[in-house]
Amino acid sequence: MRVRRLLIAAGVVALSICSASVASADGSSQYASGTTGVDISYPNCGLSASDIPAISYAIVGVTGGRVDLGNSCLQDELALLSAKTSNISFYANTGWYAETSNTAWLSGYPCPTTNTTGGPTTAAECAAYNYGYHAGISAFDRVGARGAGVMWWLDVETGNSWNADTLQNRMSLLGERDALIFKGASDVGAYSTTSQWNSITGTWNAGWYSWGATVVGGSKPATKTCQQAGFAGKRFLLIQYKPRKIDYDYAC
Repeated sequence: MRVRRLLIAAGVVALSICSASVASADGSSQYASGTTGVDISYPNCGLSASDIPAISYAIVGVTGGRVDLGNSCLQDELALLSAKTSNISFYANTGWYAETSNTAWLSGYPCPTTNTTGGPTTAAECAAYNYGYHAGISAFDRVGARGAGVMWWLDVETGNSWNADTLQNRMSLLGERDALIFKGASDVGAYSTTSQWNSITGTWNAGWYSWGATVVGGSKPATKTCQQAGFAGKRFLLIQYKPRKIDYDYAC
């Protein structure tokens, strides 16, 4: 893990505090059990129609490996996938304060003191929440109205920047989720593996659906993985596998 330690001096973060909680709908209906889809993002630029099989759904990454970077071929990929399915959802990178990050993202939004999954309680946690909230707004705005009413996923991997304090990491993820729900996402889940999720969040039961990152080689073993407990609190909705040049996903 690329651990980033952050000391926030007094007065750096000025936040108003509110007690509003953010609720989301249930996104499970977007992926019919037993169906297959694909997910693509910036590493897949240059795909052609022949690279995409018959699918029931598709998930498109809107960011370019970091929360502050966009997927350079997002519009091309959306056009390509729209010819295959109308059932398109999205995912976005996550993280908490890389040295290259815009410090303006450390403030600007109210920090909730209550939330169904817990809210920030310190200045550092509020800064992390704000960072995530900005990331969520930025991600949603890359697709605009198309991102409303569909499932979004947070890509939670150790390759991104994280703090040694897992509570701060949780607040960054919570902020990003809350922003996406505020903008109109139907629900927000987590894409990760159990080990990465536990390392970053400290075994956080966030009450979210899980999307299992590539750990199996085909749809048959994916069905078995579906029976395992999801790492983010709710069950697995999707299991990713990779039989070809792009990622396939099996709906649990």
